[in-house]
Amino acid sequence: MTDRTAETKTISKRAFDHYVALNELAAMVALGHGRIVCTGDLTEMQIAEARVEKRMYVAPDGIGYVLLPWSLTTSKDKARERSLPR
Repeated sequence: MTDRTAETKTISKRAFDHYVALNELAAMVALGHGRIVCTGDLTEMQIAEARVEKRMYVAPDGIGYVLLPWSLTTSKDKARERSLPR
């Protein structure tokens, strides 16, 4: 196997892994298990829990996304709730 063939296989494997990870998150959203949020909106603990529970995806550009169960909130959720009329 040439170096170029090995490199192509590595790139193809990475692309496939990203495709699978995104489809898994999308399937969980479609089943009503939560919503996808950016890791920038989460606490370190929420990110760590998502990693352990395999609910996290990191895009090739380094931005992370997490499937957040509806029962959990982010600081943006709390700010939005405070701004609602009572």
